[in-house]
Amino acid sequence: MEDFSDKDGKPGSRRIHGLLSVCPQRFGYTVRQYALLSSTYAWLGKILKGFSGAEVESLSTTHGLIHAYGIFFIACGLTGVPAVLLFAALDYWHRRKQPVAAMGLNAN
Repeated sequence: MEDFSDKDGKPGSRRIHGLLSVCPQRFGYTVRQYALLSSTYAWLGKILKGFSGAEVESLSTTHGLIHAYGIFFIACGLTGVPAVLLFAALDYWHRRKQPVAAMGLNAN
């Protein structure tokens, strides 16, 4: 995978400029929104990964180092649960709306 960060590790200007330059103007607002949101998640990850060692170290004082890594790994995995639930809800909503749209097309 390619890292779009600048030389100093900041994932800002080049990533946003690259995403905005390849898309046509008619998609302007949506593309700008996507570019800003995708660079924001990358930026947040770059900042938060610096604190992971401190978190594991603080957990290791009470649980031991191996268990601290396990707890940290599980906690990081649980951060993806809201996205999976949102995806499942959107899939359910899409499937529920799909037959209505198909019946409407066949009626013509």
